[in-house]
Amino acid sequence: MEKNKKIQQLREEILSHDEKYYKGESEIPDELHDFKVRKLKILEGTNTGVGHVSSERKNFKMRHEYPMLSLNNAFNEEELFSIFFNAHKKILGIESVNTPIEYFVEPKIDGVSVSLHYRYGQLVKAISRGDGQFGEDWTNQISHIMEIPKRVPMTEEFYVRGEIFVSKCNFRKIQSSTKEGEKSFINSRSYVSGALRLKDSAKIGEKLLSFISYQVLFIDGNKFKTQSESIEFLRKSGFPTHQSQYSLKSSQLHEILNFLSKFGEKRKDWEIPNDGLVLKVNELTLHPTIGSTSKFPKWAIAYKYPSLIKETILERIEATVGRSGRITYIGKLSPIYIDGSWIKWVTLHNYENVKMLKLHEGIVVQVYKSGEIIPRVISATPKFDKAFPIISHCPSCQSKLIFREGEKLQYCVNDNCERQKICKIIYFCSKKGVNVEGLSEQIITKLYSSKIINTLIDIFYLNKRKQELFKLTTLNIREKSFQNLMHSIEKSIKAPPEKILCGLGIDYIGITVSRLLLKKFSSIDNIFNSSLEEKINIEGIGPKSAKSIQDWLQNHENQLLIYELKKIGFNFSVGIAESVKVDVNHFLFGKTAVITGTFSISREKIKQALAIKYELQFRDSISKNVDFLLVGANAGSKVQQAHQHNIEILNLQEVESIISSLD
Repeated sequence: MEKNKKIQQLREEILSHDEKYYKGESEIPDELHDFKVRKLKILEGTNTGVGHVSSERKNFKMRHEYPMLSLNNAFNEEELFSIFFNAHKKILGIESVNTPIEYFVEPKIDGVSVSLHYRYGQLVKAISRGDGQFGEDWTNQISHIMEIPKRVPMTEEFYVRGEIFVSKCNFRKIQSSTKEGEKSFINSRSYVSGALRLKDSAKIGEKLLSFISYQVLFIDGNKFKTQSESIEFLRKSGFPTHQSQYSLKSSQLHEILNFLSKFGEKRKDWEIPNDGLVLKVNELTLHPTIGSTSKFPKWAIAYKYPSLIKETILERIEATVGRSGRITYIGKLSPIYIDGSWIKWVTLHNYENVKMLKLHEGIVVQVYKSGEIIPRVISATPKFDKAFPIISHCPSCQSKLIFREGEKLQYCVNDNCERQKICKIIYFCSKKGVNVEGLSEQIITKLYSSKIINTLIDIFYLNKRKQELFKLTTLNIREKSFQNLMHSIEKSIKAPPEKILCGLGIDYIGITVSRLLLKKFSSIDNIFNSSLEEKINIEGIGPKSAKSIQDWLQNHENQLLIYELKKIGFNFSVGIAESVKVDVNHFLFGKTAVITGTFSISREKIKQALAIKYELQFRDSISKNVDFLLVGANAGSKVQQAHQHNIEILNLQEVESIISSLD
């Protein structure tokens, strides 16, 4: 046992020193590090009873010498002018149309970004993009990709940025050769990412990966006047680049817009996967003058083509009930392939939407999907003037549905509705709640239908139902899976208070509001014992949220649930180590912002989330004291006002990306 402790201690020391080493914060001499590594290898070699962990440095985050910033996006010509072309003229003081700026346009490859470091003609390091500041060490993986030069005929030290991808033709071959039971990939990007993380890096050479370079950076400064010259240098130096017919150098905006249009027509037929075009100011000496934000360069932008909208048949319309009793209409489609995945079901939202679109079974519908957005029907070609008839009774318990005052949504208000009960258990055990790993929606539903559980609390006493679980053939639970489940349940009891509060499923109380409340009251008990006025007075907490808590507590079963959760051992108080952590290093920390337009989530939720994590303050109107404008779809005059005050703009995709990165 003493030897095991020494091994574990050495491992932790080496891992800690390695992490600091790759961040440029090394605490010990290399000789001492090497000594510790040798000592660990000796101990590991004589102790086969402990799982071996390699003592070599790998998979740590490494700092980019030059940050790999992301790109701002434009989704139409109007955005391209407002946040790119016109902005450049303003920054450079150009008013006359006769003083044009030259741009270089090239495809945006849909792959995985990498930075290659060359010294004395040798590839010495390869780092993944990561978060733009730090990435993973991919040097070993990259050595197995044939198209990436390992040696080049020059002595200068420089970096090359590019995209690793798999061609459409090769990806089709890979998909068609996938055997039954093997993992399949929904798109080529996920395949590339998975290939680069193979434990046996030697197999990467078999994965048909390709590479295209798009930027070169020399340690001692620019060697070229323009981006187009740097691309030509890369091509002559043996680095793969875009074919010339897929790029454009021009100062005439009508030529650029025409190129955008023509490329949009043929991009689907191009063998290299792409998701748009990148426009860059061609003259490199202008880049420092134009500048960058903390997120992206202002001298470059990605032009994204509208997401694919496809037609299919709406075969069936159904209604479902959720944990709150709210009724949602969904549609079953004739399967359709959009944006890298097969779509069989779509949300139809509420009945108002069904009625507005005149949806009924058997009609042709237009389905929209973009990235991770849930697919939805945006229009239809109805055969009749009337829509699918409204559901009057709950699809689960058959109780009569109601419309709540001031809302257009239908609700089942039966407290004993089985589907609602199941959904509440599912939600509490999900990642949004206390996260009981391995306890899926299907398993919970089977446990409930088999009478093994009836309430949420029953989940935490499943250790007493072992034999019944073993007899449940539909679950096929055995000793190992049972022990894994017990471990997950035990682990979930240590969930932080904000996850417990969120998991209770109180209307309008999601993770963001839970954190706001706990930041003020420090414990769930204090929240429940506070007055309605005290809760409403918290910035970001509205009357609906505050009243919802009060109403929830009036239910005797909910009071009993709280008592039982405490009895099990759930911690309702926020300790010092569990306090809501504010990210003081984020570029939004302590800044002031205005939000405009529409997003896939409410603006109030966005404001709450950013206020908690970054202490971002919001104002109603644009002024010189505002740092950022958060712009959603259908934004109004605030965008123009922001340009006039030189206020940094975060577009819809950037805002939703920041929100989705939060827990």
